[in-house]
Amino acid sequence: MIVGCNACIRLILVCTIITSVGFLYIQSAVNTGDNAVGNTGEITQKMASTDQHYLVPHLVAQRIAPRVLERMRTSGVSKDCQFDAMNMKRNETALQWNEQRYAVYECSGGCGGLGDRIKGIFSVFLHAVAIGYEFQIDWNSPCLLYPEILGPSRWVNWTKEHSPKGEGVVLPHRLLLMDTGASPFKLCEWRSHETIIIKTNGNIIPRGSIDCDSVPPTISEILSQQSSAMSRVRENANHVSNGIECMGCIWWYLFRMGTLLETQVAIELDRLALWKKNERLEHAFAIALHIRTGDSKMNAGSGREADVIKVVQQMQVCTSELVKRASNVNGTYYGVVVSDSENAKQLVKSWSWLKVYAVDTKPFHIDRNTRNSMHETKNAVLSVLVDLFILSFQDILLLSGSSGYGRLAQSVGMFTSDNVVECIVE
Repeated sequence: MIVGCNACIRLILVCTIITSVGFLYIQSAVNTGDNAVGNTGEITQKMASTDQHYLVPHLVAQRIAPRVLERMRTSGVSKDCQFDAMNMKRNETALQWNEQRYAVYECSGGCGGLGDRIKGIFSVFLHAVAIGYEFQIDWNSPCLLYPEILGPSRWVNWTKEHSPKGEGVVLPHRLLLMDTGASPFKLCEWRSHETIIIKTNGNIIPRGSIDCDSVPPTISEILSQQSSAMSRVRENANHVSNGIECMGCIWWYLFRMGTLLETQVAIELDRLALWKKNERLEHAFAIALHIRTGDSKMNAGSGREADVIKVVQQMQVCTSELVKRASNVNGTYYGVVVSDSENAKQLVKSWSWLKVYAVDTKPFHIDRNTRNSMHETKNAVLSVLVDLFILSFQDILLLSGSSGYGRLAQSVGMFTSDNVVECIVE
């Protein structure tokens, strides 16, 4: 991954990207019997065991194309992302304290959409490492995150089950750092508190050298190592200053799929597999399209509104040019579209020159849809993450402009920069 690197190249001109896209990096499709179709009952009866070879559970891994699954190989990602070095740094910085201290990301409402929340989680985590604090997540809005939706990885236990309890527990220091701009974190001041609880969507990367009381708890050397090693997510982020390009490594360092999310992702992958079988596209290459049209499409107020027809037309030009050039190398392609607009999905499905699968979920903003029942809300949050993984598990990703959600899918999917195209630049 690249951290604060001015050499990061913004993917702007479609024609430039297409001529340089490394399609030869996409291995030929192999008929291995993956993506077998099953019904909901069959899926829920299977054991949700985790395949140690991959970052995704076995139930999901067996439904992903082998060429895509290779990006999820545990040994490769943990090495490229320097997970061992991060473990060492966490242990090293914690040695300065006689008793364990805690930095907690809290979300009880007003935390932003999924992109904002994940950025806040990663930011608090990296700053916790920098000052030697134990990292925890307390996400209970609009529903509980743990254990059914997301759980802790094998590297970090961020649950609150091991928090200090009983008499003598010092009241925590609470901070609200939403939309605060550059460098709102004051780490040296925070070190005077045993527990810090933070709600934030702030910058991910600790700024500058952090040297408190002659103790150098900076993690810049670890992030620097990741910058040189993590070529697969290099040059892939638009918002370099906010460190969004770090998301892929940190996501898999912190998270695993919960059992309910795992099942729902497997069900959606089976639906996609059945559609591919009916369309005779089992061995074709997948182009994921994320089309962001604006917050009001998710019943969440206004902001960054777009003309849906115009956006879809721009995406069509971008996609058709890509397919035209790429087909000479790798053959047949199909599309998978995710959008915050039902109209946009239907317009893309109507393209006569490309078969397109539309994920059948309704747009939902996890911070601003408050009128649903708890059951409806939980299912909606699950659908947001299912869409994210469906985007992440394709061969190529096309983005329609500024969207933390699209960038997160790019990073979670561990796409090479060659296989991500920014079709519309805002």
